Amino acid sequence: MSTNVKSCYICNHHNSNSAIFLPNDKPVFVGRNVDTKITDIKCSRNQVRLCASYADKCVTVCQTGARPSGFNGCKTKKDEKYLGKHGDVIQILYGKYPYRIEFNPPPSDIGKESINSKKRSYTESEDSQEFTLNKKPRGDYCDAKMSKEVRDTDDDVD
Repeated sequence: MSTNVKSCYICNHHNSNSAIFLPNDKPVFVGRNVDTKITDIKCSRNQVRLCASYADKCVTVCQTGARPSGFNGCKTKKDEKYLGKHGDVIQILYGKYPYRIEFNPPPSDIGKESINSKKRSYTESEDSQEFTLNKKPRGDYCDAKMSKEVRDTDDDVD
């Protein structure tokens, strides 16, 4: 039971009136601008590149800004592509400015699968996954200078 997608938007979680249209197979840059109402200078004006594919019912998400963005609660890496589907959440800056991907009409088959698989993977070993997710980004996403500064402050605390 597949439906033809007519449009795709990313909708702000906090303001349902603030939606950004994603045309078919054309990249759209989202970041600090009038449309998003993001004024945080840590956010690039071209923070995230989004490209919707109506035929595949998915959105390619690529972080182009210097600071990490978020995709379904995980940090993204610069210039790496992520495949988003209906209902997935993009954070323009990691932990801030969440937007939900919405296709019109919503794909009935894909949406149910992704929601169920997310629930299963999260509840299997909740504590160990949280520890891994919290610990891993610190080492992977900090540059050498930042790591040294963190170690110096840790030494001062002890």
